[in-house]
Formats: sequence, C-alpha cells, structure tokens
Amino acid sequence: MKSNLSNPIYSIDSESKKYHDLKEVLEKQLHEVSSITYSALAYDSYWIAALSLDKNNTTFNNSSENLTKSFKEIVVETAESLDEGISGKIKLNKAGDRIGENYDFWIVAKDNHTQSFEWVREHNFSIGS
Repeated sequence: MKSNLSNPIYSIDSESKKYHDLKEVLEKQLHEVSSITYSALAYDSYWIAALSLDKNNTTFNNSSENLTKSFKEIVVETAESLDEGISGKIKLNKAGDRIGENYDFWIVAKDNHTQSFEWVREHNFSIGS
C-alpha cells in the first residue's frame, strides 16, 4: 500500500451469464469469492488444452516432429473456434498469445471497518473505448 503498487490483470466481462454462473458455483463451494478472473482464465485454458489434445489424438500420428509442429496450430484453431469462453471471445496472435484489450488495475487498500488490507479495483483500461 505504501509503494502504491498497481497490479494489472486481464479483465473479463463481469456482465456475462457464464461469468455469473461460475461465480455462483465458486461462492457455493468456497463461501466467498472476490474475483474469478484467474478461475475463468484457467477454466478456458483447460478446455482449449483438452479439446486440442482430443483433436490431436484423432487427427495426427504420434511422431514427435509432426506432433510439435501441428499441436500449436491445433491449439490456435481450437481457441479461435470456441464461440466464447467464460473469459470472453478468445483471439490469439501469430505467436499463440492471447490478444487482450481490457485490463483492470488493482491496488491494496485498507478497509476502515475491519482494519484489514485487501485488493480493490482502481481502474479499468480498455483499448478502443
């Protein structure tokens, strides 16, 4: 808090139905959830990996050279073919990294009622808005 650290994190659409469904499940199991960004990104990543492995196993033989070259292409195709993940529409660049346009910036703040410290969203940055 004293250093004024501002932590950027990929921002997901908190108004989507998929977001609310995941948050509801997590709240039932964990009893308290402040942010589900990491959970949503992990969930989408898991499904892209699982679907890509399934496509790889049914499409290609297991030669290591072919597997290495082709699997990256399969992951990109799989990610871009998903209608929409919990974290939103997934677009990848040529390197296979996610292209993101929205970021939240979080800071540590003190809750005056509980005297505890917590992360709070300070600002949202969206390219094109």
